[in-house]
Amino acid sequence: MDGNRCPMTPSCSSYAASSVKQHGPILGWIMACDRLVRCGRNEMDLSPVRRINGTDYTYDPVDANDFWWFNKKELPPSK
Repeated sequence: MDGNRCPMTPSCSSYAASSVKQHGPILGWIMACDRLVRCGRNEMDLSPVRRINGTDYTYDPVDANDFWWFNKKELPPSK
């Protein structure tokens, strides 16, 4: 209704879908909520920027946030 105004890539909805797919409904939901809280705040200064079709977006994929929940040695294999 309001158009695509998400300053991050992937968008918060895509991030939520990916986190649920990778980590299941409970942990995925927690990660999606965490992303919504961070969206557009200091994350814009902390994460790398990607230019897509002439627009800068903050790059914040699910894999970049797994360290909060897992040790690197305990990470499930990527699909």
